[in-house]
Amino acid sequence: MKATILVDAVDEIFPDRRDQFLEVLQNLMQDDNIMVKIWISSREETDIRLAFIQVEEVVIYRQHQGEIRTYVEREITKLVQKKTLLRGEVDDNFKRQIVDKISEKSEGM
Repeated sequence: MKATILVDAVDEIFPDRRDQFLEVLQNLMQDDNIMVKIWISSREETDIRLAFIQVEEVVIYRQHQGEIRTYVEREITKLVQKKTLLRGEVDDNFKRQIVDKISEKSEGM
């Protein structure tokens, strides 16, 4: 089974619970029986960075709004082509709305 998990604002989890949460994510990534991609958004926090020090990371900073939009457009296009987003039944207008909303909400993360 393949899965993608997207977790936004990890830094906003209370520190006493964040350790447990990060441990769960680490266990998922280390389990050979589970094929999982984990995407995390967070402000730069030492404990979060250390929890994932041995995994590939993509860092996008707030000033890269144009790059975020380009990335989101590319990924949405892939999902539509693979028919994993609404079975591929996404017209250009709706696709643009999705990209606009995600880009807007990212605030240049």
